[in-house]
Amino acid sequence: GDRARRGVVVAPSVWWKKLSPDGKTIYATCETRGEVFSIDTATDDAAQPVVSVRGRPRSIAFLPDGSRGYVPAETLG
Repeated sequence: GDRARRGVVVAPSVWWKKLSPDGKTIYATCETRGEVFSIDTATDDAAQPVVSVRGRPRSIAFLPDGSRGYVPAETLG
């Protein structure tokens, strides 16, 4: 039930987290640094940023087959 689990810290101000369609990776956006990180769901290992985004990355959306992900930025003009 309510057992504590260690957290995965990737960066300050993580705004959004999204599970990949295959369930193997969680992607997290860091709006203050403009980066997207990946976290392996089997090991909880966080990778270096997988992409840098100008503006403040908010959410993440994947194509149904998982071949591409899209990250909109709030302040990109």
